[in-house]
Amino acid sequence: MYLCYNNQKIELCCQDGFKNRLMGIMFKKDKLNKALYFKRCNSIHTFFCKQDIAVIMTDKNDRIIYFNNKVRPNKVIIKLKAYNTYELPVGYFKKLKVNTYEGQNIGIIHAYLNFNNIKILSIDFEEAVKDAKEGDFIYFDPPYDSDTSTFNSYTEDGFS
Repeated sequence: MYLCYNNQKIELCCQDGFKNRLMGIMFKKDKLNKALYFKRCNSIHTFFCKQDIAVIMTDKNDRIIYFNNKVRPNKVIIKLKAYNTYELPVGYFKKLKVNTYEGQNIGIIHAYLNFNNIKILSIDFEEAVKDAKEGDFIYFDPPYDSDTSTFNSYTEDGFS
């Protein structure tokens, strides 16, 4: 199994079992030359590690929610919304572009939306379209990431 990005690939090793998950690269002097995959993992530590590592954390759909290209030893990283964690050699994905919506990205997105007079509304669709003019682009975002066993209608009467 491999982790691939932008025509680069690296061997991906699933860390199963308590001992493998706990130990990771602790006490290992040899440089990491593969990616370690921790399923259902939203926190890591680098205690007793002899090298820096890169860390990618993803949600349940493997969308990147956190990326740090250089995590030093003796650190703890916790991301409550993370579901999977990948540990890689530092700098392996040198040109990885991650668009998480944290920190300064919020300001950049805000400026772009304002400059282009783009409005995001969270209102009833009839209210949203009442001032629409010919040529306006309107997108209605459907529900997503839903569990169909619990989400099967918008109203008590179901879908119509």
